[in-house]
Amino acid sequence: MRKTHTNVRLDPESLERLRTMAETRSTNVTALISEAVERFLREESFRNDLASMEQSLAATVVSAIKETARVGDDVQLLIGQVDQLMKFVFQATPEIFDKEAAAIVGSRRYTGFLESFGKEFVGRKRRARFAAGMDQTMSGDEEPDEK
Repeated sequence: MRKTHTNVRLDPESLERLRTMAETRSTNVTALISEAVERFLREESFRNDLASMEQSLAATVVSAIKETARVGDDVQLLIGQVDQLMKFVFQATPEIFDKEAAAIVGSRRYTGFLESFGKEFVGRKRRARFAAGMDQTMSGDEEPDEK
């Protein structure tokens, strides 16, 4: 391969260290500088490959985070649906045949269910909004505003 001549300016200490190293390796300063440049170019190529992989990995992580958020929304929807099912079970199908008494007993049973279901769901805004929306839908009112 044909080589092109170029000049490199070095401080005296660096040049002396290169000469000593060249002598130790039985080569010359030009060969050491050529080797250093080749190594630098390989490492730079490797850095570029790493940057590309990092971008790809970041995109994958962002995609996974979005999918996790969608799963979280599905879980919230499921919680709301279970909420409505339990409300139906406790209020519409009690053992009491009197409708007013059944509603009172059902409400008490539903409140007990919510307390036993777990306090971690009680304060969740999305579950509350979904449950309120389901209540309004079941009663025939307008859809609730999304906040």
